[in-house]
Amino acid sequence: MAAADLEVAFLCDAPGFVRRTLARRPDGAWLDMVERTTLDEDLAAADAILIETSAATFMRAIDPASIKMNHWNIERKTN
Repeated sequence: MAAADLEVAFLCDAPGFVRRTLARRPDGAWLDMVERTTLDEDLAAADAILIETSAATFMRAIDPASIKMNHWNIERKTN
């Protein structure tokens, strides 16, 4: 699976990685949420993934028009 390969090749090693949650709605839409320790690390990783050769298979599997990238500050966590 390209999503799992991406974790090993890029996501987990990029600075500030905390966790990734990959979810799918019944209609087939995906949510790929990656948590990093700082917004700066998140923004840098978002830029890097677009040119990262190890992410190419994953990125080719996604319709670019369907991507809506957002960056959020975590206000509260409950475990």
